[in-house]
Amino acid sequence: MTSYTYHRAPNGRIYQLDGRAPSDDWIKLPFVKGREAYRLQCIDDLDGLILPAGRGYGIAGKIYTCIRHVSRSSMSCIIGLYVVEDGEIVDISHIAAGAIGWKSSKSGVYVAGKLPECRDLLIETVMRSIGASSDDVIVKEI
Repeated sequence: MTSYTYHRAPNGRIYQLDGRAPSDDWIKLPFVKGREAYRLQCIDDLDGLILPAGRGYGIAGKIYTCIRHVSRSSMSCIIGLYVVEDGEIVDISHIAAGAIGWKSSKSGVYVAGKLPECRDLLIETVMRSIGASSDDVIVKEI
């Protein structure tokens, strides 16, 4: 099992690393304090990516999902989350996992549960983390 550490970069952002910091300028944070600060930073980032400037005005954000892997038993899967920002596809899987405290991989967020409900559970949990409901977003599967 990978043990993460949390570091504050010189620019003020917090990063979750599985090894040493890239340079001596980075400040290592205590685990609990770093985890909470990283979670709050991820929530703030997600809020701006999913519901940009349209919050409260009836303009829905769009999240695209892609099922990357399904276990043999179909009791867990890895789902990738994406948004389109300025015409570019942005992978928000790692940010979403940090915001809700779930594990992630390079290809998406680990979700436990039967396949049809996995996507809905992930979207509902992500939206709840930023203080919105799943009705505030349009979900498309790719």
